[in-house]
Amino acid sequence: MQASLHGHFRTCARYNLWATERLYTVCASLTESAYRQRCPISGRSLHGVLNHLLVINRLWLARLRGYESDIVSVHEELHDDLESLRDATVAEDVILYDYVHGLSEEDLMRPVAYRNLAGEAHANAQAEMLTHLFSRQIEHRGEACGLVERTEEVPPKLGFIRFLASD
Repeated sequence: MQASLHGHFRTCARYNLWATERLYTVCASLTESAYRQRCPISGRSLHGVLNHLLVINRLWLARLRGYESDIVSVHEELHDDLESLRDATVAEDVILYDYVHGLSEEDLMRPVAYRNLAGEAHANAQAEMLTHLFSRQIEHRGEACGLVERTEEVPPKLGFIRFLASD
């Protein structure tokens, strides 16, 4: 068990890499039509959910690092094919991993000012922002697993405890 908040977020960043790999491996085994099929309830496909995950990663990482993001909508399609989307997502996960590993406990408590996509000003501690980012990733990976269940494939087991046991 991690004895510090910093250790907790480092574990979350490792989990993120692990979960991304497992989810994309299953998605790569799907037919293109299954991968692109929209869910009648959410209206999103696996492709849409995976693009959204990349969008929120980029958006929140830019905010954490004090940059203005070029993201204008959480519904942007950053990549049109699974392979380039996977490469970009893994690269972004590595950036997040490196970023978290470069933080100190004091950095985690430091507030960061940013504007949301509506232009409203906010400030949150980095720990709060990272908690939000990691929880959104878990939420949308769950959505993606639900979409995989609608296909012939078995969704990956992405439980955090499973990750810890494999670590």
